[in-house]
Amino acid sequence: VVENNLNISSLTGKERQLNIYNSLGQEVQSFNLNGEKNITINTEAFTKGIYFIAILSQDGMPISKHTIIKE
Repeated sequence: VVENNLNISSLTGKERQLNIYNSLGQEVQSFNLNGEKNITINTEAFTKGIYFIAILSQDGMPISKHTIIKE
């Protein structure tokens, strides 16, 4: 459950991009990670609902997927 900030840590630095999608599959936000190992995403502008996060490798392949609920 997320209120205003989403913290993602324990990234390896090999991830290239993080994409956030709403429940309709529309991309809401995208971040180039540039070797970051921790990232904080402000979610205040997101409406309440379910969101999906995809973390992509350097070659664009999904490394991990997560589901969050915005309250």
